[in-house]
Amino acid sequence: MVQEAYDTHPAIRDACNRSISEHAATLVPDIEEAMRRRGMLPDWTAEGLALYAQATLQGAFILAKAKHNREVAVASIDHLRRYLELLFSKQPDAPLQRTKRVRRHKPLRRTR
Repeated sequence: MVQEAYDTHPAIRDACNRSISEHAATLVPDIEEAMRRRGMLPDWTAEGLALYAQATLQGAFILAKAKHNREVAVASIDHLRRYLELLFSKQPDAPLQRTKRVRRHKPLRRTR
């Protein structure tokens, strides 16, 4: 909704901002705790990373709907997970262990 109405309907824009920002805010304490445990003092903030995660998730859902295929969302979430693993890895140059992706949903069936 916000993509189409942000300039012409401020009330819709503000409601969307509240919803997205409130959800992102729920991630901030966990991000701050991960930063604290790793002794991180990055040039980015927990709030910024939380909003990035929201942008990624919301964009993934939009793409999945546009392509009528949830696998694009699954792939985007996998990329987000890998990015977070890189940010929070204890040894910046250490290779990450691969994790097996579990398929949770069947692909959408296309109907005409």
